[in-house]
Amino acid sequence: MRIFYAVVTIAFISSCNTIKYLQEDEALLKKNQIVVAETYTDTRARVLTNELLPVIRQKPNEKIFGLFRTPLWYYYNTQAPEDTTVFDNWIRKNYAEPPSFIDTSRIDNERDNIQSYLINKGYRNARVDYTITTKNKKGIVSYHVDPGIKWIMDSITIQAVDPIIDSILQYHIAASYLQVGGPFDEVSFSLEKSRITNLLQNLGYYQFVPNYILAQADTSADYLSVRLLISNPSVESKHQKFYIGNIAVYSDIADLLSNETVTKIAVNNNIDFYSNEANFYIDPKVITRNIALANGRIYQKNDLVKTRNKLNRLDIIKLVTIRTDIRSDTIDFSIYIPRNKKIVQETNLDINYSTFTRSIGRSLFGLSGSTNFRNKNLLGRGETLLTNIEVGADINLSNVDSFGLFNSFNVRVQNDLAFPRFIDIFGLFHLLNKIRIGQGIISDRFLGNMEDEAVTKLSVIYDYLSLTTFYNRHSLTLGLNYELFSNPRKKIRIGQMGINLWVPTDIKPSFDAFLENNLYFKNSFGERLFTGFVFNNFIYDYRSVTKGLGNYWRATTNIEFSGHELALVNLLVNGNSDTLRLNNDIEFSNFGRLEVDVRRHIQLSPSQSLVFRLQSGIAFPYATTSSVPYVKQFFIGGPFSVRAWKVRELGPGAHLDSLANGGSNLLFFYQTGDFKLEANIEYRFPMFWRFEGALFIDAGNVWSLRKKEQDDRANAKLTREFYKQIAVGSGFGLRTDFQYFVLRLDIGSKIKNPYKLNNSYYPYKSFSEAMSLRNLNFNIALDYPF
Repeated sequence: MRIFYAVVTIAFISSCNTIKYLQEDEALLKKNQIVVAETYTDTRARVLTNELLPVIRQKPNEKIFGLFRTPLWYYYNTQAPEDTTVFDNWIRKNYAEPPSFIDTSRIDNERDNIQSYLINKGYRNARVDYTITTKNKKGIVSYHVDPGIKWIMDSITIQAVDPIIDSILQYHIAASYLQVGGPFDEVSFSLEKSRITNLLQNLGYYQFVPNYILAQADTSADYLSVRLLISNPSVESKHQKFYIGNIAVYSDIADLLSNETVTKIAVNNNIDFYSNEANFYIDPKVITRNIALANGRIYQKNDLVKTRNKLNRLDIIKLVTIRTDIRSDTIDFSIYIPRNKKIVQETNLDINYSTFTRSIGRSLFGLSGSTNFRNKNLLGRGETLLTNIEVGADINLSNVDSFGLFNSFNVRVQNDLAFPRFIDIFGLFHLLNKIRIGQGIISDRFLGNMEDEAVTKLSVIYDYLSLTTFYNRHSLTLGLNYELFSNPRKKIRIGQMGINLWVPTDIKPSFDAFLENNLYFKNSFGERLFTGFVFNNFIYDYRSVTKGLGNYWRATTNIEFSGHELALVNLLVNGNSDTLRLNNDIEFSNFGRLEVDVRRHIQLSPSQSLVFRLQSGIAFPYATTSSVPYVKQFFIGGPFSVRAWKVRELGPGAHLDSLANGGSNLLFFYQTGDFKLEANIEYRFPMFWRFEGALFIDAGNVWSLRKKEQDDRANAKLTREFYKQIAVGSGFGLRTDFQYFVLRLDIGSKIKNPYKLNNSYYPYKSFSEAMSLRNLNFNIALDYPF
């Protein structure tokens, strides 16, 4: 505690001492504030203030903990000629911050920027002024804003000089971003220009640009009559339609400068291929399949964009360049596709947060090393083979005498073979498209997107984990997956086939005794084979358009099924009278699993944000399987969940776990459930240098859906009073961004237990008790929790 007070005292003194370096006529910028005219309501004024503050580019000097200008103090104290040490140089470069002075010329520019911003937003009569208040060489700049009334469009006319283009625009007028009753601002006008330009460029008007779109506005009181006029290139000429002419593909852009060495080596689908080598480095058929342009077809901008994007997705291609040459009413295309290095090898050695918490009940430091080999053109048709080998160990920083220094050892070998096209190996997608229920079980549009954009991936993964005091585990996974990323904000992953063998071995006596005393855990823990031959899993990830300072939402849905095909066979063969097994020990697991994750990110200011997450999931067995396998059940707690509890320490329901409450073995927690509900809220704010702080509240729990004879854990089942069993924790986080990753320390404290202890849900009698070290849960992790 003395050290803490010493640090605060030094920081306070350093922040005060910065004033002595200022000249008589100098003052530091203490704060910018927006003062909106009184005619605005408090809500509208608050919204406008949050919108305008980021427009102001000059910011006050950074404060540590929001109190001390230590970076400014370091700036003044490392400027002397004798300050040439390595430490002084490092401070000047990475931490010191020059003073932010009150400067009227700069403030004039800020005022003009605010006024221009408001005018572009539709406040045509906006007025902005400012006042400066100084005290003790610190100043507050108040920008007084009177936006006036936002002009509203009461009539809109879009007209083209060319009658053909005019008829096109009238046909598509419903899609206009300019609507009667809406504001006429820079954003809506820019969107409308882009809409018209894209519309015409996709109808063959290659040379049409936004400069041909002119806006005229007539004002009447506070209303606008808007007219958009689309002009011709000149009085004598009209806009011309273009068609696609010759298409040539070159193996390198350098070939353009050395035509004498370039030879036409192939022609595929009216596309000529040129190279200065005897053979093209990738099969021309692959390139042709990824070119949306076609000789003789009318020019469409979308086809050009699609061609560039699809070719750039091929790993063997470095960066696509497309050049055009106009001949009369046709456009010739020269496509340059320089090759990437075919084979790449990378090696990494990390000291990091444990990646094995799904099997271990505690967050530990880990040492891991990995090497991967990537062949970007394995079979000469753009296939990518990725082989990754990872070896890691978790270091136990406590109870070393009881559990040893290394708590776990892990080896993982993964091979992924990705084909840059859609391969319907079993013909399932086309079959489902032909079954006509409405538009088909799979619509023509979705099947077309798959054929046009999807990547087919085959995976083989072997994973070995040794928990030194508990058991070893082998896992072998075979998978056939399709990935569809046609929209940068929407990602779809379909696992058509997935086979995963999960085998625990070498169970230690202490863990075996634990299994005998926890029958539910034992029944769901054994050897399992997860199968999906026609369908295995489906992941849909969508992120909304980012608005304002950085506001967006994101939703992810994950659906997984195992054993449904074999369950049907078992039903037809023996009526589900017996559990289908691979052998006497390995059971085919029949279960379904659905998980939904919704997140909302609200940027309060350029450096402050509020982030929400709501998660829920349900898992259920069916057919002859009586319980969901342990590794597929839901759990709560840890650095990415309810941070006041350790991984798997919480729940299910109001079940009181002896290990979590004074048991002798505090290393292994195992509580899981069939249903999960979790909510999180986190306020993120800057602190000093590269450090960011966070205040968070987490709430949630898991529950069992099994009958009492299947799950004998007391108070574990989901009931109507589930809301009383929601655990709540809160805490503080400290994060630092190393560009490639974020290192995070979150300290959580329990606020409400899901069960009563001493007739109370609240675990601590005082704030000091809650903040004692023994009652805090420390989470060290990489990247943000959500």
